[in-house]
Amino acid sequence: MNIPNRYHHSKKAQKARLKPQAVRARKAALKALKKKLATLAAALTVLMPIAPAQAQSQDSYKRLWQAVRAAGVTIYLNPPECYGASFDGNYRSAMQTITICQDNGIGGSNQEADWTANDLDTFRHEAHHVAQDCISGGAANNRLETVYIDTYGFARQFFDDTVIAKIVSNYRILGADDHVAVLEVEASAVAQMNDPNAQVLALTKYCL
Repeated sequence: MNIPNRYHHSKKAQKARLKPQAVRARKAALKALKKKLATLAAALTVLMPIAPAQAQSQDSYKRLWQAVRAAGVTIYLNPPECYGASFDGNYRSAMQTITICQDNGIGGSNQEADWTANDLDTFRHEAHHVAQDCISGGAANNRLETVYIDTYGFARQFFDDTVIAKIVSNYRILGADDHVAVLEVEASAVAQMNDPNAQVLALTKYCL
């Protein structure tokens, strides 16, 4: 199944063509959901020096970053499309790119900012889309499949049914079909799992 690239973003609507008031209301609602789904971990700095106690976490994110790059995917931080964007990030299969619009980033600067817990959640979410792409026959084929056989059973380890239903509802509002909604539920659950090393193993298994 070919999946439109516009759906593979991190739990937020693509830039809506609505009146400004409606855009602000939609963005606020989706931002609230994003914060609810994000981990409560303290903000980490992925590519810059951090306290020794956080070194293991930093190393795990470096390994995840390297695994995504090894799969042939380019990661862009705060490119021009992030300026005024209503999404935190996206994965484009056909282009083999991940875009992350950091909370503290300046859209269009292409410069890395201090990483927040929300930024890391976005990175984990989009990195899982790469694994979903690879498992279907290779990255860049724009055909994503779930990694976990019982996707909803896996998701229930991290979300209750109300949150899962909300994720599905938000993507259906955007026009996503059932298949895309399941992909997003799984990516959201993997992000919430907050285990970059497990994601590295998945990328190694399916992409490398």
